[in-house]
Amino acid sequence: MAGIPSSQDLSNRASQFPRTGTKRAVENLERVVQDTSQSARRLKKSQTTPIPRSIFAKEYKSPWEHYQKTFKLNQAGHGLVVHGKNATFAEGVMKEIKSIGKEELEKIKSYSHENLVQMQRVFYDEGAVFLLYEIMDVTLAQISNSPLGRLQSYEVAAFSQEVLAGIDYIHRVLGIVHGQINSDSILLSTSGAVKIGKSPD
Repeated sequence: MAGIPSSQDLSNRASQFPRTGTKRAVENLERVVQDTSQSARRLKKSQTTPIPRSIFAKEYKSPWEHYQKTFKLNQAGHGLVVHGKNATFAEGVMKEIKSIGKEELEKIKSYSHENLVQMQRVFYDEGAVFLLYEIMDVTLAQISNSPLGRLQSYEVAAFSQEVLAGIDYIHRVLGIVHGQINSDSILLSTSGAVKIGKSPD
């Protein structure tokens, strides 16, 4: 691919990530940029992915029995960063949906795709639903608004491949429309993952 950046260029971009592990981010971004055929094969494979039929296990209790609130975070919608009240101290982002009926709750199904932010647990307590998602490191908007300026063409190509694979799964397999694809709902991690987030609002 013409115009593939140097490791130093990638290091400069990765240094804008607010969390740790920038070296891994550089290595993974280099891999994504240089092997576009791998993304194409993943997209082709995803077209045979069976429709998820299992209903997500709902827990009819307060999430705060298991998680401690820490601070607010906008991760494709407002939420709270939480950590487990156990030895794992596992982090996540908790989002709340108020005034939802149990019939709507039963429509929440499990899903698994490498380009979608994973929903890990679902709680129902006093008429509200709490969704626990994996935590990501930064939004695409934060990257593009960094001092380095606009994304380069190789970065746009690499991110687009991952986002399109996620959109394909949402539309074709889940049978729904996301409706909020923008730079704030595209999330990245320092491990090189590119995922689509969903606001519960």
